[in-house]
Amino acid sequence: MIELLTPENISKVVAILISIVTLFTTLKKIISRKETLKIDYEFAEKFIAEERWKNMHDFLLEKAYFALSGKQIEASIIKFFFEKKDPSFKLNDYHLGSRFLKPIKENDTVIRISLIEKYINEQKFKWAQRKQIGLYFLTAFMAVFPLILFPNLLEYDISLILIILLWVLSFGALAFLSLQTSSGLEAAKRINDL
Repeated sequence: MIELLTPENISKVVAILISIVTLFTTLKKIISRKETLKIDYEFAEKFIAEERWKNMHDFLLEKAYFALSGKQIEASIIKFFFEKKDPSFKLNDYHLGSRFLKPIKENDTVIRISLIEKYINEQKFKWAQRKQIGLYFLTAFMAVFPLILFPNLLEYDISLILIILLWVLSFGALAFLSLQTSSGLEAAKRINDL
């Protein structure tokens, strides 16, 4: 039994497990995309088409939107977007970029949504966007670097393989976060330009 626990066999098992997880997540994304489209349709049918949202209490509107979309957004912001063209897309953009946005209210009614003070200046916004893209390329390169440095990874000791795996996952997660931040900035810019 012990002779079966060679680094090659362990790496094969890990590769098979990674393949299974990747296949599962891909199938889950395909299924959840259909689910998202169904939720968008139900959302539009129940709230926008019949304009039921105009007479709903704020608490009920927030809970209904959360139940349909899985996203918690303040009722005054939901109402603001319902009055715009393509509210579903704009609400999605708001959700992606909400940490870079601030609603401007008048008598508890949102009249406009703009970028936070830090990003109102066009130059600062562009710098933040470039910084995130640069950070993405740097961290993505750092994630792939050990795989370039050690092309025959399976020939090395299991402890080195685990260290490299930890390195790749850490920098891969940082690359994903910087890409997500960049997407959030772009979504916030689209909302600001309304």
